Amino acid sequence: MADWDLKHMHMTFINNTDFSFTLGNFGINMKEGTVDPYPPDSIGSHETVTINARSTSLVMGLEGTITYYAQGNNGRMDIYIDMPIFGGNTFTVTFYELPDLTYTAENTTGKLKSNPIVTIKHK
Repeated sequence: MADWDLKHMHMTFINNTDFSFTLGNFGINMKEGTVDPYPPDSIGSHETVTINARSTSLVMGLEGTITYYAQGNNGRMDIYIDMPIFGGNTFTVTFYELPDLTYTAENTTGKLKSNPIVTIKHK
């Protein structure tokens, strides 16, 4: 598992298909978005960014917010996603290091099933 200083990074979602999750029969792919800086200064605080998403099951775009909760320097964070059509859901992801500062995150809890790939950049 990666061990990095979360307080000195920002996160970029790579493209439309790299962050996806499912809820019931609906699949959603996030469009590109950036959280900078990530995470907030103190453990337990959070930062929220508006997201746009497209559904693989619905012929419509979706908007919502995604909130990242800092968990310390352990490669873990809690994510709260609020999509108006689905409501809010919380899940935890753990990051595993890959080459060139790209990390894959596997969902460990929550209603949403996800396997996002994000680019983590040191500030």
